[in-house]
Amino acid sequence: MNNEFLFTSDEIDICGDRIINAFGLAKRAGKCVMGTEMCVENIRNRKAKLVIAASDLSANTVKRLSDSCSFHKVELIFVNADKMTLGQKLGKKNGTSSAAILDEGFVNICRKIYNEVHKVNTEVQQ
Repeated sequence: MNNEFLFTSDEIDICGDRIINAFGLAKRAGKCVMGTEMCVENIRNRKAKLVIAASDLSANTVKRLSDSCSFHKVELIFVNADKMTLGQKLGKKNGTSSAAILDEGFVNICRKIYNEVHKVNTEVQQ
């Protein structure tokens, strides 16, 4: 897998909510798991296609997710939302550290969001 999702901090601010909404759709469709343990398990089982992580994770959790994603070639996006906000936007009363999409169709939605935002931010102003 190539590095399709390379977001600058400005792009994360612009599209973070849209990416989280795509994960919310995947959750409602049963194609998303939440929490570090479930994400790592699904990354190792090669079911996870894309992972998002909250901005306020501990260094150990960041390393664990980053290492798993890197080793198994799964994209990881850090969104500009804390654990509580991320969890609430994904329909949990409590916070969640991360979430993983298990379906390529929902990853394509995220790619479309990325392409729209990336195109807007890279166009030459005349």
